[in-house]
Amino acid sequence: MTVIARFEVIPIRERSMSEAIASALNALDRFPVSYETTATDTIIEGESVGDVLAAVQAAHEAIDGDRVITSLELDETRGRRQSMHDRIESVERMLGRPPRKVRGPSQQPSQGGGRSRTQPQTHRSQSPGWQR
Repeated sequence: MTVIARFEVIPIRERSMSEAIASALNALDRFPVSYETTATDTIIEGESVGDVLAAVQAAHEAIDGDRVITSLELDETRGRRQSMHDRIESVERMLGRPPRKVRGPSQQPSQGGGRSRTQPQTHRSQSPGWQR
């Protein structure tokens, strides 16, 4: 069985959230899960719902402060093993390219509302990080 989840911990505060997010991610390292952080959330993978829930609880509790919001979406595949990377690779095969696009400064829409004629660039990153 494989459990893949999407979650985010949101410390309610005025200043940067990077330090709090780093604390939450450090808490995940104590559990038998894999994870990858994106600009808006973290994807986590474990062998059981219990493993994932325990890891997310630790990430939630690692945030200091008066108020923390944690959002969690679980996807449990029963009867077969499929990793988060398997899912991404499947989409990549269908597209014939990595499933991401990075828009550079020269590709901003013109002020007249039209589209830039610059060709889009793709970028494949091994480990995207928080960009806050």
